[in-house]
Amino acid sequence: MEQLIWYKYKVKEPLNWVGHLAIMRVFERAWRRSGLPVSYSKGFNPRIKQSFGLPLVVGATSDCEYGDIRFNQWVNVRDVQEKLAAAIHPAIEILKVILAPTLNTSLMQSVRYADYQLKVADDAGLGEAIDHFNTQSKVMMVKKTKHHNKEIDAKSLVRQLSLISERTLSMRLQSGEQGTLKPLELLRCLNPALEPVRLHRLAALDSRETELF
Repeated sequence: MEQLIWYKYKVKEPLNWVGHLAIMRVFERAWRRSGLPVSYSKGFNPRIKQSFGLPLVVGATSDCEYGDIRFNQWVNVRDVQEKLAAAIHPAIEILKVILAPTLNTSLMQSVRYADYQLKVADDAGLGEAIDHFNTQSKVMMVKKTKHHNKEIDAKSLVRQLSLISERTLSMRLQSGEQGTLKPLELLRCLNPALEPVRLHRLAALDSRETELF
């Protein structure tokens, strides 16, 4: 009997300096070490049936990363958490493991918003830039994609933006199929001269703006 498991984890230093594909490989190795009955794809090069949430920007730490894994037989979720935590890299902390509602429920498609804190090197009129942004009905910017550049309304993708200390922004940004704005894209929109120092993802939220689990 196949089983779909969802899990939540933290990413701490120094693994924040590796890319999304490297994190995927860290989990692949951990699942193999765990001895759990993971399911594999078919074909010439079978891969573990796993998927992940929003890719994390290189350099960012996070309290709220999500993934899912399929098993080819039933396993107690408590055993999954214990064995994964024992096998995973110490810079990843497994926070919670739950059973997915159904085998076809997509955790990743539930993500609509993400909360971040972003610290910059120098104030450089940051407060004034935020105030100006928040008072506008539209803020147009050019978003770079793999194949072309397109103009978007950044304001429509920002749910909340504020200054919580002299050099630290708090932001809730839209993420998902309906449009995504990344923290560093918003920073460039505010002031291209601003230099990021530390980025931390606090939460991933659904359409009701509540944490996934």
